[in-house]
Amino acid sequence: MLIKSVSIKNFCSCSNLTIELAAFNPIIGYNNSGKSNMLRAIGWLLKKSVLPKSSFFDQNQPVIVEGIISGVDLNLLPTNQQQATAPYVINSELCFRRRQDTPQSTAAQIKIEVLDPGAQQWKPNPAGLDTAIGVLFPDPLYIEAMEDAAEDVGKFGAKNTIGELIKKTILLVRQNNAAAVHEIDLALQRLDSHLNGTTRIQELASLEANATNAVDDFFPGLSLKINFQTPQLDEILKGATVDLSERPDSSQPFSSFGHGAQRTVQMALIRLLAETAQQTTGTGPTTVLLIDEPELYLTLPSECVSLSVPV
Repeated sequence: MLIKSVSIKNFCSCSNLTIELAAFNPIIGYNNSGKSNMLRAIGWLLKKSVLPKSSFFDQNQPVIVEGIISGVDLNLLPTNQQQATAPYVINSELCFRRRQDTPQSTAAQIKIEVLDPGAQQWKPNPAGLDTAIGVLFPDPLYIEAMEDAAEDVGKFGAKNTIGELIKKTILLVRQNNAAAVHEIDLALQRLDSHLNGTTRIQELASLEANATNAVDDFFPGLSLKINFQTPQLDEILKGATVDLSERPDSSQPFSSFGHGAQRTVQMALIRLLAETAQQTTGTGPTTVLLIDEPELYLTLPSECVSLSVPV
């Protein structure tokens, strides 16, 4: 499946724009010409969020983003969604749009509609189309522009490159290592018991008791509890940081390397993320990868952004 084309109306600087898309789409233009806004509009089409007032080119008009998906595979959807969506799929293409009428709209008021090919009219969301879009296209991965590559690669972030790679790896760890994960969970439970539970280390228990006695002198009857946060496996993995090594016997923090080395590693990991997304989706849903400022890694004459849709 591919997003064949997108029409953007009243979104940020894109007052009225239609673009044809392929599997890989470099978008070239001057600074502040609206390239990043195009990526954000596509991301919003695929995943609903409430747009702030600043996202409206004209606050008296609705924001509408339309898209055409080609190569639609209805077999990915549950039976009820297949039946509800099938009348709107012609020649394996589905035309849908998302709209937010005012900056004050709530999430429930944001509409998703499909185009009825016969009547050429927009129809309300048929049987959970928003959920179906999430099945056909997993969350778009938006790699934002940033001055410091360490923000994207140096440590885990909910929406950065290394963060997305770690999240996908955590799923594989849990799928393929049930016995090891169980042992780790038991070990963490024992750790929690030594810190907070029945086998608490004596010095920690004494600290809590002494602190309670000190407080009691000022506020009789008030006790104090000291809680130590025991991490879970996912939290430990998400706490990873990235070092680079030029020699087998030493390594240095990612941020200590030069700008060129950082950007090279960043682009290598973005490519790995695209390949990983492609492998995990297989012949099913497509992952949309939105990269802002790939000119940092490509020899192009001017600034650009890229929309890459691995299939």
